[in-house]
Amino acid sequence: MKVFNNYLNELNKNLQLNNATEHTHRTALKIMIETINEEIIATNEPKRSDFGAPDFIITQGQHSIGYVEAKDIGENLDDVEQSEQLTRYLTSLDNLILTNYLEFRWYVQGEFRYSAKIGKFNRNGKIEIVTHEYKKLKDLLESFFALETPKVTSSELLASRMAGYSKLIHDIIKEIFRSENQSDASSIHKQLEAFREILINTLNPDEFADMYAQTICYGLFASRFNFKKSVNDEPFTRMNAVYSIPKTNPFLRKMFNHVAGPELDERIAWVVDDLVKMFRETDITQILNDFGNNSGKFDPVLHFYETFLASYDEKLREVRGVYYTPESVVSYIVESVDTVLKSSFDLADGLADTSKVRVNKIESEKGKRKTEDVHRVQILDPATGTGTFLHSVINKIYKYYENNKGMWSGYVSEHLLPRLHGFEILMASYAVTHMKLSLLLQELGYKFESPERLQVYLTNTLEKPNEIAGTNLFTHWLAEESNSASKIKTHNPVMVIVGNPPYSVNSVNTGEWIIKLLKGEDTYSAKAIDQTFKSPEKLISNYFKVEGKSLGEANPKNLLDDYVKFIRFSQWKIERTGYGVLGLITNHGYLNNPTFRGMRESLLKTFDDIYIINLHGNSSRKETSPDGTVDQNVFDIKQGVSIAIFVKKQYSQKQHGTVYYKDLWGRRQEKYEWLNKNNISSTNWDNVLKPSSPHYLFTPQDLKKEKEYLNGYKLDDIMPVKVTGIKTHRDSLVFGFTEEELHRKISDFMNPNISDDETRFKFFGTTAKGNNLAGDNSEWKMAQKRKTIYKDDNWKNVIEECDLKPYDKRYIFYHNDAIDRPKRKIMSNMLRTNLALVTVRQVAEDEFNHVFATDSMINNRYTLSNRGTAFMFPLYIYPTKEEIENNLFTEDHKDANFTEKFVNEISNALNLKYISDGKGDLQRTIGPMDFYNYIYAILNSNLYRERYVSFLKTDYPRIQFSSNISLFKSLRDLGEQLMKNHVEVDGEITTSFPVAGDNIVKEVNFESTNEHLGKLFINKCQYFDNVPIDVWNYWVGGYQISSRWLKDRVGRKLSFNELEYFQKMVGSIVKTINLTQEIDQVLKVYGGLPIKM
Repeated sequence: MKVFNNYLNELNKNLQLNNATEHTHRTALKIMIETINEEIIATNEPKRSDFGAPDFIITQGQHSIGYVEAKDIGENLDDVEQSEQLTRYLTSLDNLILTNYLEFRWYVQGEFRYSAKIGKFNRNGKIEIVTHEYKKLKDLLESFFALETPKVTSSELLASRMAGYSKLIHDIIKEIFRSENQSDASSIHKQLEAFREILINTLNPDEFADMYAQTICYGLFASRFNFKKSVNDEPFTRMNAVYSIPKTNPFLRKMFNHVAGPELDERIAWVVDDLVKMFRETDITQILNDFGNNSGKFDPVLHFYETFLASYDEKLREVRGVYYTPESVVSYIVESVDTVLKSSFDLADGLADTSKVRVNKIESEKGKRKTEDVHRVQILDPATGTGTFLHSVINKIYKYYENNKGMWSGYVSEHLLPRLHGFEILMASYAVTHMKLSLLLQELGYKFESPERLQVYLTNTLEKPNEIAGTNLFTHWLAEESNSASKIKTHNPVMVIVGNPPYSVNSVNTGEWIIKLLKGEDTYSAKAIDQTFKSPEKLISNYFKVEGKSLGEANPKNLLDDYVKFIRFSQWKIERTGYGVLGLITNHGYLNNPTFRGMRESLLKTFDDIYIINLHGNSSRKETSPDGTVDQNVFDIKQGVSIAIFVKKQYSQKQHGTVYYKDLWGRRQEKYEWLNKNNISSTNWDNVLKPSSPHYLFTPQDLKKEKEYLNGYKLDDIMPVKVTGIKTHRDSLVFGFTEEELHRKISDFMNPNISDDETRFKFFGTTAKGNNLAGDNSEWKMAQKRKTIYKDDNWKNVIEECDLKPYDKRYIFYHNDAIDRPKRKIMSNMLRTNLALVTVRQVAEDEFNHVFATDSMINNRYTLSNRGTAFMFPLYIYPTKEEIENNLFTEDHKDANFTEKFVNEISNALNLKYISDGKGDLQRTIGPMDFYNYIYAILNSNLYRERYVSFLKTDYPRIQFSSNISLFKSLRDLGEQLMKNHVEVDGEITTSFPVAGDNIVKEVNFESTNEHLGKLFINKCQYFDNVPIDVWNYWVGGYQISSRWLKDRVGRKLSFNELEYFQKMVGSIVKTINLTQEIDQVLKVYGGLPIKM
């Protein structure tokens, strides 16, 4: 065909210029496309394509048809298909052609349709024409032009497609920020500053791009649901979309008009227009049917936002802790709150109550007060999400009026909308909530009257409530929204708080107000706000103290988890009201984790009755039901959860609250069914608890065992000097299997002849966190540290031994510029002749085996507990360099790491004299090694671990001692053997490695050969034979030792020494199993546990 001949001839001419690029051929491509169909316009705008748009937008009249992405002539399209750019296009654009000018591939809604290739390069670098493909290309282009995009008819597909468009918008905005200086003062820069000023002060451009993209997507989403064609049959467009956003959400209307109206940045407009087209062709009737009906049994946007966020950015969901709350969970909480209002507050109508209370309010800037009658049962969801709880509350209240539907509209206007509140920080879920609640109320027969709005606000619940003045039109709208939320925080006597706050231990909510509130200080002080309520309370709640004393935690970061902050906010709000009920589902870690004992004490002081349904489902803890059957989470998350109903009565005289506790085990569906059928009044509580010092546990304990266990000495009261393991943040760089290997690695890392980019890719790949480059964090920048280390002439002398895991000693580049947390002050003691006991303070699993001995420094994940890092207790403490230089101590001086109180009490009980170094004879003397080895024996006893497992989960182990010298000596001797067995790793070799091969670990598998032994394969052919099954199943902490040791070496060729070490390790584990059995036998001979002084 002539059109294609002309096209290929033009390409050949361009190639002969010798400086042709992919841009050179765009004119030829444009002419060819427009010649095929004269009604078609192929537009290429470099400014737009530089910011993420495909190279050509294909239009016919006023309508866009599709897009063409052109790569350099002859470029491999298979590789392009795998690129991040094309993935974005395929997940969002309905009609796309990818070409390298010779081959054309057509995709419809992300699916490949077919291709045509009309030319290829010959050996002379010219294009060789493939004429038999001409017709195929003509058919492809005509089909591309004529495509009628299938309508979107399911909510799941709609959410996925919206996510694709959001990604495109997000990436374009990020590129705008990257290419512009802040001084450019573009509209987008001003909007970012507004959000920082009013909503999230730590908001970065990437997070703002998320918010911006979601505002556009969900603004259009809400508009399309509300859109009704005019008498002129005008179709849905970007320009008329703003008029269809519900008036119940005035902020979204204003903001959407600002970011997506006539002034929309042209670099973004193309994708927004395509999104509008997708919405225009969406079957809204079918989507509404997909969302369910008004029966109240089905959430109108079931999983919709989760599907969107999972497709859009799973990490964002994790950071913000966003997960859909199952209807059964919501039902139990809402029904229970309704019941509590009736039983504890004498409100016969429960959540539907219309009674009012009189409060004082500030009328003006001068602080003049006036009294006002407001609804008593004011309801707040402080982490609204997609509005599931508020949706359920409305449905529950509607049941009170099912037989009085004529009163319903008046009730909603006068007694529901004024007292139903929600706070949400994510734009998309905020928009969804407004849409969902509006739809529900319409379905229940209510029509909104102007200027009524839903009291759901875009705000950060955890930010200090303040009156904010907007500096421009945009910030004024945002300030109005925030100020309305602040009035609810401070002025409204909220009585009911319900919700599912986010769980995120790496919280991004670090505002001063909420952090200080956690620590017992309320920095909010508004003139005479405390006069607002009848029974203001003095703030006493401090989660970081227990019984008035500091927790003494080295790193209590769990108290900074978002869900803890939301509980604290809710507690603060109920305290200000003076009474109320709080119903939440949260992470269940606070129920018995020792770090939360101050939080539990605080909650017991505030609330009279606390009802806990422990839903378990903690896969991190490997929880199973008591009968051994599977236990599943009610969410698709690893962290276990619990429901808590906190009740503060109005005129209670209680000093400490009572905890009602129930375990709910089993499969997810079984839990759902139970929750759907029950509420707080129908629940048969397993335990009624009066939590007490020192831990104020919200979970039941065996009181007899607890008493005997607490009589033991706590490990950190015995050995006061302790430290968590080294935290490098870059193990792959600073650890090596051999000293020589690590030397080469560090030499390559700091080599000035290798660029930063090459070095970064080699050691850290391309995966980056936040706004940092790959490998970098806020404290450590690779480019700078390379130079610093290179200048250090002493760098070769800081390679030391360090245990990465039990039985896995490595070499570490122990340099301050390579490691973020070297813990040098205490770890340096392990660079001298020493021993250390390693254990954890708390464990998540239902088994305590997190104990080992070492003569080296340790890594922070040494025992891998989901409840915290490993702690190392060194046996001896050596003087520091400064102490030696100041002649305070000699270089060989050392002190045993035992408290004087402990040493005196145990030495006197055994009637022995304490010596400060080594072992005693246990006839007249006792030394530090004796204590160490005795403790090591106890901690490795299976009897001890099983009897006290529930207590070992929650704090440092406690050790029982006896005045019986024979028992002490027997355990000391066995503990010494066990310690040497673990430190020296010189077990008897009983295994073989019978098959020759390359010795490369490729895949690790275990095959039993009989009931006691098996083969442990390192690849398909080679294996260790006669490995005991008990050894294969041997764990220390979170590591299955033999499996983990080999898996950490996948891809590595094992040397002779490594193969021999592994065989000795197997022998050491066999000996460990035998020695622990001997320890248990000794304990039984002397009367078992508890050991009595």
